[in-house]
Amino acid sequence: MSGRNEFTDAEIEGIRSELRERRRTDPHRQEIIQGRLRRVGFYITDYSHDANGLTVSDFDEMIHRGTIRQRS
Repeated sequence: MSGRNEFTDAEIEGIRSELRERRRTDPHRQEIIQGRLRRVGFYITDYSHDANGLTVSDFDEMIHRGTIRQRS
């Protein structure tokens, strides 16, 4: 694992927002978003082999299962 698996409430909301935007934008912008995600310690490749396939619902499911932990 390259990144973290525990995030604050604010970080989780930011990750959700970035994942939503990443799915709707062009490849150049996706790279920029991916860089912002990495800066908070979230590496898509830690959780998905298909970087383009990670959705907000996938992310929320990982929180539900405890793969990603939420701290206040």
